[in-house]
Amino acid sequence: MNILVLLLLVLDVCAQFTSPIKCINFYGLETPYKNFVCSWKNSPEYYLRRLKQDMEINTVRLPFSYEYIASGDVVMLESFIQLCQRLNIDLILDWPRTWSSLQGSIPEEGITLDIFVSAWMNLLERFKVYPNVKGVGIFNEIQLQDDFVYTSKVHRYIVPMLELKFPNRFYYFLGCPSWGGNCSDMMYEAIYYLPLPITIRTMIH
Repeated sequence: MNILVLLLLVLDVCAQFTSPIKCINFYGLETPYKNFVCSWKNSPEYYLRRLKQDMEINTVRLPFSYEYIASGDVVMLESFIQLCQRLNIDLILDWPRTWSSLQGSIPEEGITLDIFVSAWMNLLERFKVYPNVKGVGIFNEIQLQDDFVYTSKVHRYIVPMLELKFPNRFYYFLGCPSWGGNCSDMMYEAIYYLPLPITIRTMIH
C-alpha cells in the first residue's frame, strides 16, 4: 500500500510553532570549526537575546553534520537547545551535510542510508525531551538536479521510520530538488521558510 504523506497548510504550521514564525539560521556546528561562527566575538546567548529583542526572532534553524554528532560529543548542541528553551525559542534541527568539510549531494554521502536514519533516531531520542525542538530538517539541499524519484524515495523511506518511532512529535522539513520543487507521489504545501524553501509533513496514513 502506498504511503501518503499529508502536509500542513502554512497557517496550521504557524499555530504549532510560535506564531508567526520568525526564523534565523544559526550555523557553525556543520563546519570544520564545529562551533557557532559568531562565538569568536560574543556568546550565542548574546546574539539570541539581541535577535529576539530587536527582530522578534522566535525560531532557530540549527544545522549540524554527521561528523559532528558521530563524535558523540553533542554537549554544545544540547546546551544551545537548553538556552533556546530558556528564551522561549523553537528549534529546527537540520542535517545539511555528512562531512564537515564537504557539501554532499545526497544523505548517504560516504555512509549508508541505514546509518543516516540511525543517526537521526539517536539524536531525536536524546532531544525529544525538549519541547522546543519541533522540527527535523531531513537533509538540506539534495543536489541531484530534478531527480524527484530519488528524492521521494529517500523521504518516503525515512519519514515513516522516524514517525513510527516518534509519533506526532516532530514536523519534518523535506529538502526537494529545485529548491522546493515537487516530490513525486507526495502531497505537500511548499513555503519559503527563511532562508530555505521547504515542505512540511504532518501525518502519515
